[in-house]
Amino acid sequence: MEILQEMNQDFFNGNGYVRMKVPDDLFQKGITDIIINKEPRQIVVTYGCEGKQMEPVTKPCLEFVHPTVDQFDDVVDWDLETLTVFKGFIILKLYPHWNYIYSSNGNEATKNEQEHEQKISRQDINFVIDTMTKEAKHDGISIKQLFHGFNSGFTKTVIHANLNSKNAGAGKSYLLNKVSEYYPDQDVLALSGVSDKAFQHKEGIMVLEDKQTGELTDIEPMINDLRLYIVDLEEKLEQAKEKKEKSVIKQLKGQILSKQDEIKSIQEKQVKLIDLSNTIILLLDTPQDAVTDNLMSLLSNDTTRDQKYLFTDKSASGKLGAKYNILRGTPVMFTTRVIDDTRNARFEEKNRRFINITPNVSHEKIKDANALMWDECGLTPEQYDKSVVSRNDKEKAKKIIAVLVEKLKNHSAHLEPKQFGVKIPFTASIQITTNDVWSMTANDRMRRYLTIITKENMDSRPRLVRRDNPKIFLPISTFEDLKDTLELMEIAGSNVRPYLAQWYNDKFLVAFNDEGGQIRTKTEYINKDTERVIEEDYVAVTSKQLCEKTNVSNEVLRHKYIDPLVNQGLINKARSNIRKNENIYFPVDAKGENIFSMFRGQHPKLIVKDPEHYPTRKLIQDSFSFTEHSKNVKNEREKFGEIFGDKHGGISEKNLFDIYRLEDENGIQITLDQLVDRYFTNPESCFVME
Repeated sequence: MEILQEMNQDFFNGNGYVRMKVPDDLFQKGITDIIINKEPRQIVVTYGCEGKQMEPVTKPCLEFVHPTVDQFDDVVDWDLETLTVFKGFIILKLYPHWNYIYSSNGNEATKNEQEHEQKISRQDINFVIDTMTKEAKHDGISIKQLFHGFNSGFTKTVIHANLNSKNAGAGKSYLLNKVSEYYPDQDVLALSGVSDKAFQHKEGIMVLEDKQTGELTDIEPMINDLRLYIVDLEEKLEQAKEKKEKSVIKQLKGQILSKQDEIKSIQEKQVKLIDLSNTIILLLDTPQDAVTDNLMSLLSNDTTRDQKYLFTDKSASGKLGAKYNILRGTPVMFTTRVIDDTRNARFEEKNRRFINITPNVSHEKIKDANALMWDECGLTPEQYDKSVVSRNDKEKAKKIIAVLVEKLKNHSAHLEPKQFGVKIPFTASIQITTNDVWSMTANDRMRRYLTIITKENMDSRPRLVRRDNPKIFLPISTFEDLKDTLELMEIAGSNVRPYLAQWYNDKFLVAFNDEGGQIRTKTEYINKDTERVIEEDYVAVTSKQLCEKTNVSNEVLRHKYIDPLVNQGLINKARSNIRKNENIYFPVDAKGENIFSMFRGQHPKLIVKDPEHYPTRKLIQDSFSFTEHSKNVKNEREKFGEIFGDKHGGISEKNLFDIYRLEDENGIQITLDQLVDRYFTNPESCFVME
């Protein structure tokens, strides 16, 4: 039964409030009127009980950004029966319309439509990143990683990250908080601490699960229908008692008991659905290992199905039994850590799921950070606007992000779990020059970054649009998107924390290479006439050499640098034969090469070894076919060339364009030739032939 009438302009009158009519049957049950004031924003509920009019209950709307049953339980003391009616048919029905209150014209649907139509340009994205970076100008790459990671939370392929540093106070939480300021509060869950199974018992809605189909049904409307029906039966029972109709009384009592049993049965079978979709979770303090251990499968989105958390619980009678909560969606999670966790039994699993982000700790950064701290403290808001970042720019950036978030949500609404929702015409050209297991993780990270960067720029990208449903489209990745991705992959492609990779490459390998491949020896004199030569088992460096190179104490060297890299299997250690109380160190990789990197040289570019895989015009065009490029190109051109206006490249026998229209960023249909000419003329910006 629909109780709240649809809100529209007719509901807004000169008094500045929205009145929602309550049907007569509920009016008789006690609810008499509901008013939502626009100015001031308030909820006013007037209700009666047993014919007696009660005082209205008034609460500011701002206390109920997303009103829930529990919030109203805390502030309104209704009797259970009346409260149930109110909860089931007023509050829950009110929720879908709630955003109307916050729109300037009272029509949030129109506002969302307008936001969805608003274009987000490349310049808008750059403006947002530049604005964020003004308060962390030495952490540009980290800001970009966080920005793209946050945005991925509104897609089906999220990018988790762990902010770490070798010392506390480097600015990990600062960066998280600064970037999160720009995102809608309801989408960000910032936690200073969390227990190991808190997310598995988070608030949710109670549902019934169909064991055969897996379909979930909200039980609240079902129970409220039954309770309303019971109220009607009880009224009829009172009337029957007055008339002393014994047979009717007996029949009504039986019906009431039957409906009460139905409610009890539903409540016994109910399970909790916890939806974590479109949520950015910030763990601002080092979490317990058990927190991420328990969420490992959910964070990696291993299955497209809902996941279940099984636990033991007591029934109303005190009997122990197994129950489960259903976890839906994948939140994007950001953790912080200084403590070395490389000895943790599940370190490798976490290291694969979380990209490492390390704040800059250069002398210039520390100097500027100290100055910024005093600026925040001692400047007037107007001076801070002028010298650091203006409030107007921050507000503009927030509005851009709000629109972008809605666009990402709308685009992802048509995608299945784990679907990327983009078209990448040069996938055959993307090759990582290593075949070890870590390359799979690097490839996964790169495709996630490329996907979210493409989606952020979807308004300025060509697209494939479904012919049967124009709302479903796939933005097409360009070389510009890949170039931005490769910039991030210089750090994200490594399997160690960035500061450790830098130390390994710049200090450890330099000291090791200085040995010139020679094993150290020492001549020891037993007596005047006898001597012996002692030599090490490996070409290696000592702690003393590394301390001098790094300019740190031996203890700091071991805890901050050596041990983590030994634990990750990048450095070997052995007992020195020359000095028995010391260890010597050498690379696990006998060649002494840099820690895994996808790039060679200063510029991040992908190496293409096979000329057939270089992203030529033909390769880009062939990527839009269902099957591999046919040898009989001439016949195919004759068959399909007229349709698509293509002069070059092959088109397969079955065309992708039977399903999709190829459009530019303005929604104008284009041909494959036009696509390549306008968007894919500079492969050298991202690829180099070996």
